[in-house]
Amino acid sequence: MSAVIRNLNEVKAYRAAFHLQQRIYVLSRHWPREEAYSLTARLLRSVRAIGADLAQLWTRRPEPAEFTARLSIVDAEVAETVHWLETAYRCGYLEKEQYQSLIKECDALCNMLTAMARASQKISVEDEAEHKVFWLDR
Repeated sequence: MSAVIRNLNEVKAYRAAFHLQQRIYVLSRHWPREEAYSLTARLLRSVRAIGADLAQLWTRRPEPAEFTARLSIVDAEVAETVHWLETAYRCGYLEKEQYQSLIKECDALCNMLTAMARASQKISVEDEAEHKVFWLDR
């Protein structure tokens, strides 16, 4: 029997998303000012949307089909975050270790989202294999 979640902060995916958001915020404070709108703001918007969308999802507690659909929106925000992290890394704003660590956090978050969707919809293993994200092999 699983425990009843009474508070948003008890949702592991939300805590992971918030931690990721804070790490990226701290790292981005040292990036060039000329990247403020073209990179930094876009990255911060996407990473903050992950936690915000999870908070909204948890608060609304929709039916399983809508829950899964909204999780796919959260998953898309993670994918966008990965894109901007890759851009930051390729521009030399992140060290290799920082980049790899952040990508691992994104991967872990995607795995949590998939587990949440599976628990909600009982997604088959075949469907889950199609859902694997492209950055898992890095």
